[in-house]
Amino acid sequence: MVSDAVRDAQGALEQIRGRQDAATTALALVRLGRALAADGQFAAAADAFGIAATTGDDVELQAEALAGAGAACYRDNRPDEALSRCQEALSRFAQFGDAHACSRLEANCAIIHRDRGEWERAAEAAERSKQWQAAATTAPGFADATVVPALGRPDDLAATEADLGAALEHDAARVLDRFGPARALPACFAAFIHYRRTGDEAGCYRCILQLGTVYQELGRWNDALRALSDAGQLAIALGQTDDLPFVQAGIAATYVALGQFEAGASLAAAAVEGYRASGDRVGLGRALVTHGQCLAAIGDHAAARHSWESAQPLLSGYDPEGEQALTSLLQSS
Repeated sequence: MVSDAVRDAQGALEQIRGRQDAATTALALVRLGRALAADGQFAAAADAFGIAATTGDDVELQAEALAGAGAACYRDNRPDEALSRCQEALSRFAQFGDAHACSRLEANCAIIHRDRGEWERAAEAAERSKQWQAAATTAPGFADATVVPALGRPDDLAATEADLGAALEHDAARVLDRFGPARALPACFAAFIHYRRTGDEAGCYRCILQLGTVYQELGRWNDALRALSDAGQLAIALGQTDDLPFVQAGIAATYVALGQFEAGASLAAAAVEGYRASGDRVGLGRALVTHGQCLAAIGDHAAARHSWESAQPLLSGYDPEGEQALTSLLQSS
């Protein structure tokens, strides 16, 4: 059902169009775009704003229309067009020196970049937004930029920066916990590209290791196997031998998921020895569980049960989820 505001804006536009007045028509189109957006008709709003942006000679009104079009396209799930419109509006407002509008547009660009998985660009846009905001407070010349719709909350900028920061800190658990594996994947790729560009081999290694973990969470086992295998080779090349048990256990678990139990058994056995030497009780317990799964699958049930029974005291009280899975394996063996 069309709202009264949309109906009134459409009526006003029809009356003005008969006058052949481009400036007034552009203003009426912007008002119609606002009414349509408020009514949730984002595709129609984007069209109205788009026509307004090319009507008349009022460059500030055109910039406002471009900003409105960007927001409407974003709400209409058209992120590429939304980004293009926002960036064009940003260029116009920057020429006018409207720091308030530029700050909000950079914030909108940051949110769009984030949703596209372009985490480093998102963080850069968020930083520029803060710089424009600082300029607006030191040299105010415009009112607060209500003409630029906001795509998110102010704290979205901090969250966007924190998401990339988590990826750059190689903290896979934090990345996964913050926004799940599907959105962790582009964050990890962004971090990998960052480190590859800067020539940081250790950073690249950690990102590949992260990717393996994320692929496991997504159930993309072949991709996980490739990433973890590459991580294992890099760990040796970079002297990161303390990580080898973790990598070996991850590869072994991936082999289990792929049904390649003999290959998994040898990697799990290597992980068991590595964790035993390092004194990591939870890592050792989990590796023993995986080793037992491989042994059971290839028919050595006695050895599998021994492996699981050895893991039980290691996980008890330290890894509730792992302990519960182990109990199920013991009961079914």
